[in-house]
Amino acid sequence: MPWSAKAQDLLKNQYAPAGAAAKAGLQQAVAALKLTANRLPEAAPLVDWYEQRADMAAAYVEAYIAIVGR
Repeated sequence: MPWSAKAQDLLKNQYAPAGAAAKAGLQQAVAALKLTANRLPEAAPLVDWYEQRADMAAAYVEAYIAIVGR
């Protein structure tokens, strides 16, 4: 099997689920942390940290979609 075919399989069966899970989990974490930061201002740095990770997860998903397509 040529490498490109193997890579397509990896993207669809391993990277896509990992990206989807990361995006979903991080979105939930950011939402929960924002609610917490409203009551506890010291939680604000965590909101920023998790938002950055959510942005990275979104970029990860966009990168493999650009290669494989939806």
